Amino acid sequence: MIGGLFSNRKPKDTVAGISSGLKSVLKGTVFGAASLVSLPIIGAQEEGAMGFAKGLGTGLFTAVALPVTGLLVGVGQVARGVANQAESISASREGKIWNDEARAWESFSLSAELGLLQGEQADLQAKYGSTTSATMASKVKDTEFYDLLEVAPSATDGDIRKAYRKKALRLHPDRNPGDKEAAKKFQALSNAYQVLSDEKKRSAYDKHGKPDEASGESSPDTVDPLIFFSVMFGSSGIEEYTGELYIASIVGSAFGDMTKMDGMDGMPDTDQLRENMQSGDDKQREEMLLKQKFRVNSISLFLLEKITSVVSGSVSPETFRQQCKDEASKIIDGSEDFGAMFLVFVGSSLKLEAEEYIGFESTLLGLDGHAARAKKRVNSIKDNANLVVQGGKVISKGAKDYKEMKKQQELLDGEGSEESSEGVEVNSAGVAMDGGDPVAVKQNEAKHDAEKQAKMMEKFQEKMVDSLPLWIEAAMAYNKRDVTKTLKLVAKHLFNDCDVRKPERLNRAKAVQILGDVFDSVGRMSSTGGGKKDSKDMMARANVALHSTMAKSQGQEVDVNQMEELIKEQRKDGKIEAGKTEADAGASAPPNENA
Repeated sequence: MIGGLFSNRKPKDTVAGISSGLKSVLKGTVFGAASLVSLPIIGAQEEGAMGFAKGLGTGLFTAVALPVTGLLVGVGQVARGVANQAESISASREGKIWNDEARAWESFSLSAELGLLQGEQADLQAKYGSTTSATMASKVKDTEFYDLLEVAPSATDGDIRKAYRKKALRLHPDRNPGDKEAAKKFQALSNAYQVLSDEKKRSAYDKHGKPDEASGESSPDTVDPLIFFSVMFGSSGIEEYTGELYIASIVGSAFGDMTKMDGMDGMPDTDQLRENMQSGDDKQREEMLLKQKFRVNSISLFLLEKITSVVSGSVSPETFRQQCKDEASKIIDGSEDFGAMFLVFVGSSLKLEAEEYIGFESTLLGLDGHAARAKKRVNSIKDNANLVVQGGKVISKGAKDYKEMKKQQELLDGEGSEESSEGVEVNSAGVAMDGGDPVAVKQNEAKHDAEKQAKMMEKFQEKMVDSLPLWIEAAMAYNKRDVTKTLKLVAKHLFNDCDVRKPERLNRAKAVQILGDVFDSVGRMSSTGGGKKDSKDMMARANVALHSTMAKSQGQEVDVNQMEELIKEQRKDGKIEAGKTEADAGASAPPNENA
């Protein structure tokens, strides 16, 4: 028990050693006291007076032994921490990163990270036989679609989206009025994107190549939850800074599992789904962890490209600041509901990470760095508390709505059981009385059931509209935590990159600080206060998001950057314009230049 109670892992420095030592002393004291109280009681319950005596003796010994052992282990950990301080200082100066799992200092190379991740992907494929497109495929039968988008077969989902937006802007017929082949080229590009942006279709294409159009083979239409979340949160404009939101990845993964396990009736096979969830926990966990690493790497490379001009000196800090302001304004224009909130999430996180690094590197005793770190911890506590509060509100509202819906169902079940609306009397079993017509009884039952279902659906929609703002607040609280944790790793990659020397890393941090400061300030100035969203406004956004998702599943081209205008139209008119679907609008307009 003692071996498992006290940590004997290598501390990275003096502070870590002291922290580990104090934890050991605290554990020994707490568990020793708990043993002194609990063991005599347990012994008395099992063996009476004799058991009490044995338990008391063991408890007294444990109450002394555990604190002493904890003290000895604690002193040893402090001593090891002090001994490792010199190594910690040297490694930090070299820009090395402490690997908490390996308990060792390691050099990090941003340029080599992608290759290492691809190696992890190969190991995962060898271990489990296959992986989802959450990571990457390395061997494909045909590369025509990848060539059209000008990406490698190992491209991530984000790389494919980025490449499509860039090339679609260049090839769109409206941008090439003199090119008779423009429409054909654009259609070919769209077809390639339709396949590569869909997990199941991409997997089938990688294995078998293009479907045989002559034989009528085609990939089945699938619903992409990522489209729904992208439109719902209006996050496409800032996706390069946040990556694919974790909440969207989780829902997308769960939906993918569900669609792969259809039963005979077309509904998900719940037994198979449950078995898959239990047996595939390790695989899914490792895939999600690897996907998060790819996400961090993608954002890191994007930010590095973003700040290179000011780091190299080709652009002045003032010019770079103005460029950041212009981009922030475009992000807000792309999502009037959540653009400002995402700007604050991204800006405040990057700003604090940069301030922490600069503070430790440039101020006496790293005082400014410690101040920034303390602020990060306070913010983390606040964010976690807010997430718990918002989650509690959603759960409470859901429980209340469930009770009301159940009561409503019971009331409707009790209506019309004795007499039909057509005047045909039936008993409680639905059998005609006094020679009533059985056909009329059946028709009446069907009519009554339809009316009951319509009332329940109306009630359900009311509850859904009423609950939507609470769900949005909880989701955004989670998004903030997700973005903050992700950008913390991104900053670590940028500021501890052994490919460059310390002065350039410091310049990277200063550039990131400018970017973060601008995004944070513009976002806060543009925010409407972050109050509770209007349920009707959120329902309009959800409606457009749902229609966009279904249009994409039916093979129509959807440009999420055009959806904001449709949301505004629906809020103004109260409904989607007849004969004009979201997909029609997204396909008819040229791609957004800021995508």
